[in-house]
Amino acid sequence: MVPNILLVDDDPRFLELFAMILRMAGYDVSTMSCPVEAELSIGKTPPSLLITDLNMVPMDGVELVRRVRCSRLGAALPTVILTSIITESAVERVRELGPAVLLISKLEMEAILDAVHGGTGVGPRPLTVPCWGPPAGPDSTADGGPHSQNAWPAVK
Repeated sequence: MVPNILLVDDDPRFLELFAMILRMAGYDVSTMSCPVEAELSIGKTPPSLLITDLNMVPMDGVELVRRVRCSRLGAALPTVILTSIITESAVERVRELGPAVLLISKLEMEAILDAVHGGTGVGPRPLTVPCWGPPAGPDSTADGGPHSQNAWPAVK
């Protein structure tokens, strides 16, 4: 079964682009531009993973996750919160939500895809975003080195 990801962002350009990337990676993606509607949708049918923007109106991503976590169906929902700029304040607000929530810069596509893979528990990530970096070695993610571990709890 292909995991369903709910992507919530009030920027239609990012929403469309990121949904396309996730679909190319083999995920079933639903998109919503309104966090209030996303909260209602999750209350009826929770996705395998929630990816939400931090800065939205009328409700930001932290408040959306807080509300979802209060529901029976969304209490343990793995979540990625994306932002253009990571500040100390944002880190602190997200940290209060608990260990099943990651804060990642929208500019770090490789990290986002790793988080999606970890949050859905789906086998090797089928899409690799080209990036410059050191060659594969004992500390790389390419060979299962120590950096290949993720912060997600086991998905059952």
